[in-house]
This record gives sequence, structure tokens and C-alpha cells, in this order.
Amino acid sequence: MRVPPVSRGPEAKKTGRNESGRAVMSGGSGSRRKESPERIRTGKRFCLVGGTMKEIQYIQQPTEYLCGQACVAMIANVSVEDVIRVMHNDQAAGKKEIERAFDHYGIRQAKTMTRADNHTPLPPVCILKVLLPRYSHWVLFYHGKYYDPEFGLTDELYGKARVQSYLELFTD
Repeated sequence: MRVPPVSRGPEAKKTGRNESGRAVMSGGSGSRRKESPERIRTGKRFCLVGGTMKEIQYIQQPTEYLCGQACVAMIANVSVEDVIRVMHNDQAAGKKEIERAFDHYGIRQAKTMTRADNHTPLPPVCILKVLLPRYSHWVLFYHGKYYDPEFGLTDELYGKARVQSYLELFTD
């Protein structure tokens, strides 16, 4: 949604709508949390990591084995190479390695993975463990979108993927 620019001085307030359709204000000197007009116009997704707003950028996994590292990189807003260094692993990542990486980046998470299937309602933010025809795979789910490091940013999970479980992430 495009917000027309309005020039009323440095303290002027601008009104727009966020992704859920709610009106948001930016500018001015109020103490409420504000979204910048850039965020409103671009419709990019943001999460709270370490108490500050971070933009979620889709990251494609650089090799066939780095889906877990790519998911951590997306939510932590760091490079896959940084996650590889933190995990000490440039191959397929397991649940424990992913949990330790989330801890390292200050991303709060549920204590355990929750069993699920393709019909289970998902929490707003989680990392999914899915089974594909020939291998297991990690996918980031963020407010209704699947950030799949192999298949892209989509509204639906890849057709042949079967959800096995998820780890809920707390971003606020």
C-alpha cells in the first residue's frame, strides 16, 4: 500500500497502514511504537530480536545442506556464514545446533519441539521440521508466510512437504 508523502515540518505525523491493515502513525514526538513510512510502503516483514525491530530478509540456502543455518540467519538478521561460525557446522544442522544458535543470538524459544502435521495451526513465528520425499528440511514460518530456504517465500508450504514438528520462537 502506498502512503502519499505529506510535508508538514519535522514533527509532522504521517498516517499509513501496516500489513494487518491497522492504521499506524510515524513522525511526531509520541511515546508509542511507530512504523516508518518505508516499512509501510514496502510491506516487508519485521521481527523483534534483542529488543529491536529487525527486517526479515529471505535467504536462499547456499548449499543443499544449509537450510537450518539459513532459517536461523533470516530470523537473526545475520549472514549464513555467521551462523555457520556460531554452529561450527557447514553441513546439515540438527535441532540442538539450531536451538544453541537461537540462544547465541538472543532469540527466545519454546523449551521443546511440538509434534505437528500439515493441518496443525501454527504459532505466529516458528521453525518447522518438514519431511520431503528424500530428506528432512527446515523452514521458517513467520506470520502466515513460509520462508523456505530451498523453495522460496510462499503463502503455502511446498506441496510434497509433510510437517513433523515445530519450535515456537518468541519475537516480542
